[in-house]
Amino acid sequence: MDKLPAFGRDVVGSASVTFQAFGDLLRRPERLTLLNSIPREVHCYGAHERQTLDFYRSSSSPGQAGPIFVFLHGGANISGGSIAPEIPGEVVYKGLAYFLTQDMGYDAVIMNYRLLQHGAVFNSGGQDLDLVIRWIEENLSTKSDKQRELIIMGNSAGGSHLASWLFDELFTSSTQRVTEPSAKLYLKKAIVLSATMLADPDNTFVAPMVPNLLRYYTTRENIVHNAPLNLMRRKYGNHSQDGGETTLRRPKLLLIATEYDPVLLIETEKQLTTEWKELGGQAEYWELPGHNHLSPPLALGTGDKAAEAWGFELAKRLSEDQS
Repeated sequence: MDKLPAFGRDVVGSASVTFQAFGDLLRRPERLTLLNSIPREVHCYGAHERQTLDFYRSSSSPGQAGPIFVFLHGGANISGGSIAPEIPGEVVYKGLAYFLTQDMGYDAVIMNYRLLQHGAVFNSGGQDLDLVIRWIEENLSTKSDKQRELIIMGNSAGGSHLASWLFDELFTSSTQRVTEPSAKLYLKKAIVLSATMLADPDNTFVAPMVPNLLRYYTTRENIVHNAPLNLMRRKYGNHSQDGGETTLRRPKLLLIATEYDPVLLIETEKQLTTEWKELGGQAEYWELPGHNHLSPPLALGTGDKAAEAWGFELAKRLSEDQS
């Protein structure tokens, strides 16, 4: 953690030192033993070779219908995975899965989704998440009469895909299904972690990413038009909060940024939080001190008290949240 402040808000410049610092913590022999002690099940949720997920079962309630936590990795739509190739030893995101299952008591789903090299275009990220939710409904939540709570967290590009799934009208039937109070799989909270909610192609932080954004969104206009904040405005701005056939249920949101995230990212997360509340939704913004754009999910499972503090705070907030 003490190496992160020197790089400030430079996402690219901080990547190698962040990966090394947390990779070293996760690869310590005593941590490796723990990470490798939890069984990892690999399942296909779609026809494409990239449409796979890693499933880890909670140790606190084996065989019981406990809560489920889904995680979407980052990587600017060009890298990353349920086992991140950027960090040697296959420890990321096993560390996160260990923390979720052993320290938080969730069944964990760490999903892969199609990247640009797999033909990803808007809104394939939302489509892949939608398929994962259907896989969970068909394979996990149907095996019990008890309602199962669902938490979904997306980091960076994964956070954009989560928000796009929440706010794209294409997925309205799905979001309404899992926010129905009597649903067998109930979305308790959606967590956007360090993701830009409205990318300005002319912003100095966004500009280097424009070539890849164009591959995903196809035009500069669509980068803005189909940004999560604008999807939200179009979808929920057109529906009444006061009852009637046009009323849409509004998922609970938690938007998290870090002390060393780019300013635009922080500003757009705050803006979405404010506007979601104005539209009748529940949302909270939370800023993590000492962390940078990449570090929060890498920190979990390391056993480092300072690095994991945010995870224990998250667990507390989720346990105190009454749906």
